[in-house]
Amino acid sequence: MNAPRSNETMHAWAIEAYGGPDQLKLIELPLPRPRAGDVLIRMRGAEVGDWEAPVRSGKWPMEHPFPLVLGLAGSGAVAALDSGVSGFARATSSTPTATRSTTVRSLGAEWVVDYHSRDVEAEVPHGVTVISDYVVKADSLRLELLAAMVDAGTLRLEMQKVFAFENAPEALDLVLGHHVRGKVSIAMS
Repeated sequence: MNAPRSNETMHAWAIEAYGGPDQLKLIELPLPRPRAGDVLIRMRGAEVGDWEAPVRSGKWPMEHPFPLVLGLAGSGAVAALDSGVSGFARATSSTPTATRSTTVRSLGAEWVVDYHSRDVEAEVPHGVTVISDYVVKADSLRLELLAAMVDAGTLRLEMQKVFAFENAPEALDLVLGHHVRGKVSIAMS
């Protein structure tokens, strides 16, 4: 899709039904409007993770109508917000394998959990709640601490590759190949 978008629409990688890789399509959608308690983010980048495949296939069904825009993690700037919204936090996360523990520690991690061979819930620090094998929910103070560590350089992020938005399916293929060291992301134009 090379057509320029209007100020009222956005381009998105989405699925119209659960299924395989052929379901992922670049489409044009109306810009969302913030409702009560919402924040609209103009995305500058999005992390690509192996969680995209179970969402796409329906193994992890989302409570959202089709078309369903893939992507669970990203960053950007506030474009609009509901008047009742205040306070924001930045976050970072990592899901290392046993062979990557040393690398993850060298990037600033104080604790590393090999989610392939250990009980993640038993390994996380007190005060952190595991929602699934991939997602950890922390409070705003912990997220602010992580952001400060990134700013100070004591916690670093290793990027394997940044793809152009148009090449999002290639980014997902790379991640699903399970040979990624670091993060894979998509840069929005």
